[in-house]
This record gives sequence, C-alpha cells and structure tokens, in this order.
Amino acid sequence: MEKGTLPRVSWEEIVEHLDHAIKVAGVDHVGLGSDFDGATMPFGMEDASKLPKLTDALRPWTIDFHVAQNDGSVFGSGDHEKTGKHCLATDPRGKLNIVRDSGYWLRDKQGKVTKKMKHICWDGCMFPNEVLMKQQTWNDILSAMIEVRNQHGWVG
Repeated sequence: MEKGTLPRVSWEEIVEHLDHAIKVAGVDHVGLGSDFDGATMPFGMEDASKLPKLTDALRPWTIDFHVAQNDGSVFGSGDHEKTGKHCLATDPRGKLNIVRDSGYWLRDKQGKVTKKMKHICWDGCMFPNEVLMKQQTWNDILSAMIEVRNQHGWVG
C-alpha cells in the first residue's frame, strides 16, 4: 500500500469499525460522511443505490441527518477536492435524488417513517460566500428541505 492511501474494505467492515467507535466514544461523537458518486467507496457501496444496506445497518445510531447534493465531478478518495463537491439543490449535475435518497435514512426497512432524527439540516459547507449571499440559494435549499419533510413525515 502506498503512503497516504487506505485499503479498500467492505461496507460491513466500515459498520464494524463504527460500532466499535460508538462503543468507545459514544454515539454523540462519531460521524460518517457519504460523498457517493465520486469517492472510492467500500466494496458493496459503489454508488448511492446501495444506500439501503448501509442505512439499515446504521439507523439505530443515527441522530443527525445532513441533506446535500453532490456533483460527482472529481473521482478519487479523501477530501472534497477528490470526492466531488456539494452543489446547489437544483444543480442539474447533482447525482442524488434528494427526496428519495433522504428516505433511506428517514424510513425503516418497511418504509415507515421513524422520526428518530434529532436534527435534519442542509450540508452546504463547500459553497462560496457569494453563493450563500443569494436569496435564490436559500429559497432552493428551503424548498428541497420542505419536500424532504413532506415526503417523509416530518410535519407537526
């Protein structure tokens, strides 16, 4: 293995690692990002269509859900420069179906709404300030979040 590279492992090994970290540090101190459609993913998690396997395994621990869109523009692994960039909710280059893919986390195996998330927010950490200063950016983000809420039972 080259210096600075990680071995490619199975998604089950990732879940085992997270389980250990949660047992050691506690659920409030462990996080997992999912920059699919651009990153070098574990075996069995090659693209976002495999999300149900991972969400089923991690759902018992998941308390925060960050909704985002990824353009899959750069292929590799590591930081955002290699894994693709967050893009606006309405960007035609977006690789995720925001509402459908959010349901993998917000519903159980039978498709029932769980309402177990403490927080649902938009993850746009890579947007430049000039994008964040535009009202339309926030209108589009809010529209996507409202649609996620409406489709997955977060009303009331």
